[in-house]
Amino acid sequence: MKKLLVKNAVLFFALCLIFSFSCKPEAVDSPAPEVPPIGDLQDFGKAPALVLTASPGTLEYSIVKSIPPAASYDVYWKEGPILSSSSTAAVEEIKTGGTKIEDASLTGAISGLTDGAIYNFLVTAKLIGFNDANSAVTSGKPGEPEEPGEPGEPGEPGEPGEPGEPGEPGEPGDPDKSNFISAPVITITGANESITYTITASNPQADSYEVYWISGNVNLSTLKTSGNKISTSSLTGTITGLINASINSAAVTAKKTDYNDGDSGVALGRPKWRSSKRGVGYNFNFPRPNNSNEGNGHNNAALIARDMDLLGQGITWWYNWAVHPGNSSSTSNIEPLAKEKKLPFVPMIWSSGGNTTNHNNALNTLRDYANANPDVKYVLAYNEPNFTQEANMTPATAAAFWPALTARARELNLKVVSPAMNFGTMAGYGDPALWLEEFFGVGRHAGQGFPNVSLSDIEAVAVHLYNDFGNNVRTYIDRFRQFGKPVWMTEWCAWDDKSGNYFTTAEFQINFMSQSVIYMELDPAVERYAWYIPKGGTFGSENSFPWNKLLTAVNASALPDLTPLGVVYVNMSTLDKSVFYLPGETIPAKDFSNSNISSLVPNAATPYVANTASWQDGVRFRPTTDTAQGASVLDIVFFTPGNNSNNMWVEYQVTVTETRQYALTMRYTAPEVAMNYAVTVNGGASLTVTVPQSVSWAAYTANVNLTAGENTIRLRKATTTANSTGALNWLKID
Repeated sequence: MKKLLVKNAVLFFALCLIFSFSCKPEAVDSPAPEVPPIGDLQDFGKAPALVLTASPGTLEYSIVKSIPPAASYDVYWKEGPILSSSSTAAVEEIKTGGTKIEDASLTGAISGLTDGAIYNFLVTAKLIGFNDANSAVTSGKPGEPEEPGEPGEPGEPGEPGEPGEPGEPGEPGDPDKSNFISAPVITITGANESITYTITASNPQADSYEVYWISGNVNLSTLKTSGNKISTSSLTGTITGLINASINSAAVTAKKTDYNDGDSGVALGRPKWRSSKRGVGYNFNFPRPNNSNEGNGHNNAALIARDMDLLGQGITWWYNWAVHPGNSSSTSNIEPLAKEKKLPFVPMIWSSGGNTTNHNNALNTLRDYANANPDVKYVLAYNEPNFTQEANMTPATAAAFWPALTARARELNLKVVSPAMNFGTMAGYGDPALWLEEFFGVGRHAGQGFPNVSLSDIEAVAVHLYNDFGNNVRTYIDRFRQFGKPVWMTEWCAWDDKSGNYFTTAEFQINFMSQSVIYMELDPAVERYAWYIPKGGTFGSENSFPWNKLLTAVNASALPDLTPLGVVYVNMSTLDKSVFYLPGETIPAKDFSNSNISSLVPNAATPYVANTASWQDGVRFRPTTDTAQGASVLDIVFFTPGNNSNNMWVEYQVTVTETRQYALTMRYTAPEVAMNYAVTVNGGASLTVTVPQSVSWAAYTANVNLTAGENTIRLRKATTTANSTGALNWLKID
């Protein structure tokens, strides 16, 4: 791959000289993915975004890179309000009627603009082999910031998610009308492709409210003149169809007869980004109405949709150990629901079925399903063949059926994932790596193997693990790096200590999930993982060993909901390094971009070479205990385990427009002792911040120096007192 990139780069610059093109070195800073076949274009994992900064006669733009980074970006801008009624039409309106800056730099400025006029911008990412990706439309006004005047009561500023600056007050009120004693306050929380707003009512209570929102970071005046308006009497609502991780601005106006309007400040928030790795192994058809333990009195389709909505907040793929989403082609409601919820399904050929006829029947069902669903990209091979209770196939048996499976995959243009291996019960094949080594003729069986079986047949290696500690996940994955293929962990959870020697609470499973998920998010060799299992057993079974259920079971009076473990799984960090938070924006503590666990994973350039550094636990997650409005759904907990006294850290990324001192506010608890945190910015000198002991949630502010542009803030636990814990819910830079 490296040689191919070098050759391509040389050829590119040669062509530039021949045709007198203007070649920019930065266009090859990040190697582009290998080009897929024509007609098989991929979608970007994340679209680019734009941030605008106003000055007299000028709007400066800054491009937040797409994932993967594009080869080039085109910026479009247009003066005047958007006339289109949909976001798609708005993009076309700007691209067809606006001005285009081709191959734009990541930062730039448009000058000669009219102060106070509305200008709309967007950016398009372009990369060979990928469909173009458009950002959301971002609006701005050139000009000096206006004096704030008398903004009225802004509400309590200290709670998470509440606005920082109150924004512009608008025109003076009517002296013959009363003013609200306190204006409303709006907070935003992010979910998949949506944001939910919560309004703290004005005093007195308004007759109605007008909620304004727009993509981008704008002031109150721009928001009210150019934003979208929702007239409502409800104190909560959800805005959908947004781009994950993009910044959005929202404000609310209280309206009451004989009162001047009362404006909140501007709140900032983002739909959350879902990890492309995170999935589940689960049969969504499990909750059946005729099951006395599940679904009694409920509609099956409604239960399936409910499960998908709950899990879909955090997962991006799923499988069910079968060829079809409903286990058989006769089930019709799961497939359209999964597509509606944007949850791609991965089919599996579970076993040979004991004979060629059964195996061919499964392959024919795969053909029917893949032809009807051309977006299917993968097929999983046999499930735990070294388990006599599962697929129960020796390497020789599997090799006899393998050519038919790979031939069908080639016919359907599907990528094959290897047989899924676990510690097994088959004599001679308890070691899962040994089974694969014999099957592919590598490792301890190098030079042996079987005709028509090759490592080149597979795209990835699938593995299962039921162990109890994060380090065991790492060392187990290390067993399979020898195959030089991405790893799919298609079943895993803590389930080893059945005697209850140490695994005695649900919190143990949450801690195991915290360590293992963050490790797999960071490990460049891990391409996907799927938790076992969202639901199973009878009503209430989620409350007993091994506490591994993500969803509650249902009875006649209750719909399913997320368990505490499920809340953690769908909301914990994706370690998204493309998101940079802005001053005044609430940063959920759970959404850190890096962790001390990153020191334990292989180098990205050599993902199949194990890192043997001693294991160090990272922070753990828990459903929040903070009941304040705007609190993040999860807390992160710094703790003092025996093997890690002071190396537990997380990082957050922020971007600012000027070099100066900023206030860093942390929402925290420190129930046992005052907690010391070592704060560093961009790897510089460490600043010790001591937050007072507090059993209840409190806010503490310290000062940090940031430079204009992108900054990385690291928080490291520096308290070594035994059994001390410190929790964070959110941070904010002002």
